[in-house]
Amino acid sequence: MKSRRASRKSGIRIPRLRFMVVLALALVAASVPAAMAVAHSGGNRGSAARTAADGFRPRRPSPSPSQPGPSTSSSASPTPTSAGAPAAVEGFDEAGVSTGLGDDFSAAQWSTIAADGFKLFITDPIEWSSECSDGNCTDPVNTCTIDAAAVAQIQDAYDAGIDYAVYTRNVNCLTAAIEGLSSTLQAHLSFAVLDIEPDPSVQLTTSLVNGVTALGQTPVVYSYQAGWDAVMGSSTAFSTLPLQDGVVPNWGAQFPAAYPAGFPSVVAMPYAFGGWSGYDAQVEQQQCCTDIQGTAGTIDNSSDQIDLDSVNAAWLASLPHQA
Repeated sequence: MKSRRASRKSGIRIPRLRFMVVLALALVAASVPAAMAVAHSGGNRGSAARTAADGFRPRRPSPSPSQPGPSTSSSASPTPTSAGAPAAVEGFDEAGVSTGLGDDFSAAQWSTIAADGFKLFITDPIEWSSECSDGNCTDPVNTCTIDAAAVAQIQDAYDAGIDYAVYTRNVNCLTAAIEGLSSTLQAHLSFAVLDIEPDPSVQLTTSLVNGVTALGQTPVVYSYQAGWDAVMGSSTAFSTLPLQDGVVPNWGAQFPAAYPAGFPSVVAMPYAFGGWSGYDAQVEQQQCCTDIQGTAGTIDNSSDQIDLDSVNAAWLASLPHQA
């Protein structure tokens, strides 16, 4: 963003009070479009900013002890939604293990997650530094090394009876992520996510999609309007694929961010892109920077932050891994 500077005419002095009032009004006016742009932009999966100085760890918001914990439905059954909207189940993204931040959930915690009603777990099982050049993933790195700790979390989810999917921030590493799972985990993998966003700006191609289907997996696209437009322009070539829409209210929300009202529920896409609109998104990323909540218990360590997903229940149940 370009900084705005007040222009001055040589030889003219503006009284200090009047100058301060004018400056304040100008700053307020400048902040409005900026705020609207942030709200419209969607966001980066798993928290946007990471720094190389601390091992490519996500910069997570600090926990706020004074903020009350979010409330949510803990029902394991699909939640009915408004007329025309599909029923939904609870899912979450947790990328902390592969990026060097976050504790592994214990077996007992996975049991709590399942009892709280979560049906789907999505994670990146590739070591961050082997897929991204820096903390912001400015450029792709194609070493694509499997992170054993992240794979162990997928195994724990499977053992707890929770469906799971994988993604990679650098979409070139997605087939390596799939092949890094055991044959049993591959057989029960719900889907594989082709992550398309400005950092690292790798374009989606038919070859990348075919790489996923050749391994017997269901390809799903992850993006959001601003991210898709930046990387893919106006392309609608992949609109027949399922979508995970990455729009959330505020990627700068403080932990633990409140759960959306009525979660889980599939809502009409706020911004159409790529040929997707309405209820086309089968998975919707609806909140960042929050914790696990439900009647069975809470997992609220700030290093275990998650992003909340509402998942089309009928679509999830129809996938080949459920057969």
